[in-house]
Amino acid sequence: MLTIKSWAVYALCVLVLSSCEFKCSMGKSSDTPTKTVSSSTTEKDGMILTNNISLDAKGIKVSKATLVGPDNMQVPDDNIVDLQEKIRMVLYLNESWQLKDGKAFLGASEKITDSNGETILNAGDLFSEETAGLDPEDSKVVKIGAQLDKESPNNKYYNVEFKVWNKVADQSVSGNYKFHIRQGSAPSN
Repeated sequence: MLTIKSWAVYALCVLVLSSCEFKCSMGKSSDTPTKTVSSSTTEKDGMILTNNISLDAKGIKVSKATLVGPDNMQVPDDNIVDLQEKIRMVLYLNESWQLKDGKAFLGASEKITDSNGETILNAGDLFSEETAGLDPEDSKVVKIGAQLDKESPNNKYYNVEFKVWNKVADQSVSGNYKFHIRQGSAPSN
């Protein structure tokens, strides 16, 4: 059962930003080549990366990074979603972040551009308001999500670049992925 603090952290993570989508990841950085498991799933340094997520990590181990829809089911391999469909990047960590006073202090940034190179979102520290820190167990699963409220004209895809970092230790995760809006999907009223 989630506590009020857990819900507050979750609410912070599931920011719904007009005309954008959200994403974030973590893991162990290395030059180890990736192994293709399926067309959109790779294995790198023991991490399972779905939905063509590219991920580099420093000082933290990730077991899996994936995109999920509002039903918590994995987004299809082609990363095609409906307009206004809420999706989340979910990171499953093998361990907690390094702690200060028994809490994890994270930062996250995100830049979203369309296929025309236009910036849709360029957000600095998305967790700047979280000053109390996170419970170590809560920090082992990171969910960051949003929804795209309108589509850019003549757009083919959206590219999401992200970084998540520990504010008290030298640990970080950065990466990117692309997603597409289903042709003919209309916003719900």
